[in-house]
Amino acid sequence: MYEYTSLWQTAFGNRSDNLNPQREILRRAYNDFRDRVVLLLAKIQSELPALTLHDITHIDALWRVASEIAGPSFEINAAEALVLGGAFLMHDAAHCRAAFPGGIDEIRQTVEWQDSAAQRNFSTTQLTEGSPGFQAVLFDTLRVLHPQRARGLPFAKWSDGVGNLMHLFPHDELREAYGHIIGEIAESHWYNPNELEYFSTKTVTPPVCISPASWKVNTLKVAILLRVADAAHIDSRRAPRLLLALNQPGGISQEHWRFQARLNQPSCDVGRAELIFSGSPFPENEKDAWWLAYDAACLVNKELSAADHLLRDNHLQTLAAKEVAGAHSPESFSRNVPTQGWHPVDSSIRISDIKSVVGRFGGAKLYGEKPHLALRELLQNARDAIEASRALGALGGKEGSITVQLEEREGEHWLHVTDTGIGMSRFVLLNVLLDFGRSLWKDTVLPREWPGLAATGFKAIGRFGIGFFAVFMLGNQVKVITKRQTASIEDSNSDWVLDFASGIASRPILRKPLPDEALRRHGTKVSVRLLNQEKLLQLKKSSFDLFSGLSTTSETLLKLEQVVGALAPALEIDIFTQEGGNQKIKTISAGDWREIAPLDLIDRICPGRFALSPFWITNDLEVATKNLSPMANTDGTIFGRCSIIEYTDSIFGLQAGVITVGGLYGGSISGIAGVLAGEQADLLDRSVAIPTVDKITLATWSEEQAGLLRAAGQLTWKRSAKLLALGANSDELLIITHSSENWTSNRFSSELNNIEEIWLLQDREMQYQSDIDDVLKSDFERNFNIDPRVFTIQSGVSLNEFIQSSSWPSQFFKENLTNPSVVVEKILNDVWPNGELKKVEDQVIGHVAGTAIRRDVEIILKNKLIEQIE
Repeated sequence: MYEYTSLWQTAFGNRSDNLNPQREILRRAYNDFRDRVVLLLAKIQSELPALTLHDITHIDALWRVASEIAGPSFEINAAEALVLGGAFLMHDAAHCRAAFPGGIDEIRQTVEWQDSAAQRNFSTTQLTEGSPGFQAVLFDTLRVLHPQRARGLPFAKWSDGVGNLMHLFPHDELREAYGHIIGEIAESHWYNPNELEYFSTKTVTPPVCISPASWKVNTLKVAILLRVADAAHIDSRRAPRLLLALNQPGGISQEHWRFQARLNQPSCDVGRAELIFSGSPFPENEKDAWWLAYDAACLVNKELSAADHLLRDNHLQTLAAKEVAGAHSPESFSRNVPTQGWHPVDSSIRISDIKSVVGRFGGAKLYGEKPHLALRELLQNARDAIEASRALGALGGKEGSITVQLEEREGEHWLHVTDTGIGMSRFVLLNVLLDFGRSLWKDTVLPREWPGLAATGFKAIGRFGIGFFAVFMLGNQVKVITKRQTASIEDSNSDWVLDFASGIASRPILRKPLPDEALRRHGTKVSVRLLNQEKLLQLKKSSFDLFSGLSTTSETLLKLEQVVGALAPALEIDIFTQEGGNQKIKTISAGDWREIAPLDLIDRICPGRFALSPFWITNDLEVATKNLSPMANTDGTIFGRCSIIEYTDSIFGLQAGVITVGGLYGGSISGIAGVLAGEQADLLDRSVAIPTVDKITLATWSEEQAGLLRAAGQLTWKRSAKLLALGANSDELLIITHSSENWTSNRFSSELNNIEEIWLLQDREMQYQSDIDDVLKSDFERNFNIDPRVFTIQSGVSLNEFIQSSSWPSQFFKENLTNPSVVVEKILNDVWPNGELKKVEDQVIGHVAGTAIRRDVEIILKNKLIEQIE
């Protein structure tokens, strides 16, 4: 019984101080409160059967567990005990729909319900009561809502149906005096331990109804007792084995039931200041449950350590238990919680040197020597923050901006990237941003940090939680200044600075911003002292000379606005840039890529192209610029704005054709100039993206491009091959060459009616070959007289030539003729159904000034030869 625990006896036991009547008032108030909460708690098991017991047995057990942890000499007065008991009663009581005045209808209207449904890919209108999906979403929602609801639950009241209101906490004066702090402490059991500091300056004095008692409530002490007791109550009373057999919970819930079903009550070794967990042996088929028991013990160990530091820092009496026995290793823990037939050796994957991993995979080793990609990561984070703010309604659909600035300060060069997005809480700064590989957008804490965001359909670019660490490619001195859109529930301060003085080699400092640092509106500013500003702005291009066998590298410096424009060519957010003491300029207007002049879009994608590109690339881009057209479906959705190009050249690590993800550069594409919207391939360095355009829209655009090129007399063999692979109809595309003239499919099909045989060669076979051609190259190129029966087809056209490491778009057109060679083959079979193919080696295909030129050819006859019978 809870009345026999040391905390209860210390608080409510008879004393010779003439205050026993006041103790009795508080004792009765608690028991009356408990009697009513029992009925509410009884509904949890039927509502959420997968949960371990959250009924009154759990509440009563918290008194015993808290007493073990605190020790027999821990001081607590009657007022503190009432608040502690009330927090015990309230902390889990909202795990059922009865805790909400509007019942399930109220719960279904919450953003938490919408978030859970969205994250589980359910439509809220399809969630029928009692279905597995409904139960899963209800579980998620109540787990998130129950601590928030606990804050107001002491004041909850229900009508008895005849006009009478019944309060959950029936004592009016004590409810008014302590109900608010009971609710706050009950809610705090889901806070992070450091957030309990909020209670360190909060003291509650006694109400008049218990005068002359002067018992003050130290809220920090009470909040700590609730946390450690709740964390440490893991034993068989909370997970009876018979109820486990009856309920048959699945998944991870089953393992939670199993491990608690084997544990005994925890006890404290006061001499060693240890909390001891013991239990019956875990067989091999329950090894997962044993590991959960160990993880739970480690969590309790962290809670005890945090509690000890908080109490010491605030000069309060410390707890008797300061750590969990054996928590430092699985082998030690198994001495008291044994295994049967197996040994708990911790062979799980771990990262022992975090700094080394970040150094190897978080910067140059991941992105290569491309500092501009580190800037892309900062722009991505800024974009996600602004889009999240728009989704939550704090910014309008076109509001929000990003500013990129290069500043010279006392001989040092600084890069600043500032956004007006949602900002970050202290928790996100310390526990998410600095957790390598942890992304807020994919994390379970997202509904708690930003309720309702998942339900809006918001989609972040960030996926892996490593992009921020790319900033250390640019410099070691980094400062993150942030102002949260709204203060978080656990943190009244919305402004923070995270200051890295020496990169990842030392711990950063968390502090409040100085007056000249503070942001005037919500958002985040990342500043980095550049190790080499020139590298960030430098454009390099390497060329290989086939004749000399040598490679050369050309360089030029870009302006900041050019670099930013190439990294965010299709962003739906305004971007401003400022370089040195120059005036701030608007580099990107939200969504302007759809409307700006074609040449301006190409120049944005390919900065410095005139400085470093050979003339034929420049000429090809000029053709492409004239034919730039939107790639849009019948609904008006624009998937890109681009055109076909003949050549491909890499500019600034980017090509004339880029695939954007969320408006930012996501990867390049060959054969196409302009912008296509896409999605990132599943690669850490995010170097490849795949267009999201559908098959019909792509094929329609390809037909339009073919028409534009034909009308301008610019349809070449290479351009035709690319259009064919993109789904364009082959009838008027160039597929074969005869006597230096390119023929379309229709012409080839028509001319075959007047031809008896053709000699087919790949176009590469028509080039000069010094090892077999007994003529000079110059004579070959000037005087090669080709046999009129020779036809050439293009070689080396790959179905996935557009994006490396991808089959796009061949998966769209598996039934189409997407290769000139295949088109030629089909036409020959259709027009010459009785034809015959012969492969002939060393056939004379022409002459150069009387000298025969020989090649291996495929000779196709219109009709099969009928062999003479001798």
